[in-house]
Amino acid sequence: MDIERKLSHPRFSAWSADAQSMAKELVDASGDAEYYQAVLDKFEQQVRDYGEEQLAEDTAKFRKLLDRLQRECEHTFISTETLHIPDQVYCLLRAYDAAYSR
Repeated sequence: MDIERKLSHPRFSAWSADAQSMAKELVDASGDAEYYQAVLDKFEQQVRDYGEEQLAEDTAKFRKLLDRLQRECEHTFISTETLHIPDQVYCLLRAYDAAYSR
């Protein structure tokens, strides 16, 4: 189950041009654009240091593990906007511990 698909908030790219423009102006005016760029630069440097191929490989493995854990915990995931995060995290951690011990 992909929680992102269940949320009602649209992606930024789906916003109207006016709404995107207003949001960009707000981010620029608040100084958040500079902060975001600094974080992005730092992340890109860490990716280069770690190795893009290694990151892609590790990300693929993690995605498989997360998909399996979510399937095992599907009963705690709900398809409304009210997310019971503590229950989901608890179930994921329990399932992860069981998978890790195997």
